[in-house]
Amino acid sequence: MDLESKLMKLCEENGVRDFEGNGHYSNYIFMWSIGMKDIHEKDIYEGDIDSYRSVVTYVDGSDNANLGMDIGWYLQRDNFESWRMIEVGEEIEVLGNIFENPELLER
Repeated sequence: MDLESKLMKLCEENGVRDFEGNGHYSNYIFMWSIGMKDIHEKDIYEGDIDSYRSVVTYVDGSDNANLGMDIGWYLQRDNFESWRMIEVGEEIEVLGNIFENPELLER
């Protein structure tokens, strides 16, 4: 079963009925956990914003702009000009995310 089918099944089981196709749900944003917790023991997700106003982002090597970068999780800063790979065990404090707290990126 592919990811989209699994999402559809999970949403249907939980009463979510507004599936639009291609993995899109009109009132929901699915966020990918990076498998680590922040200093407050909360799961860290793609799109989270840390205390340095960096955004958690995944690089998989499919984008030509990221050529030469190792596959993995990164913190991006300064309008995505600066990248730093997240190290296992690194202490990160999550303040919010790009969907619910975009004002955290304003300077």
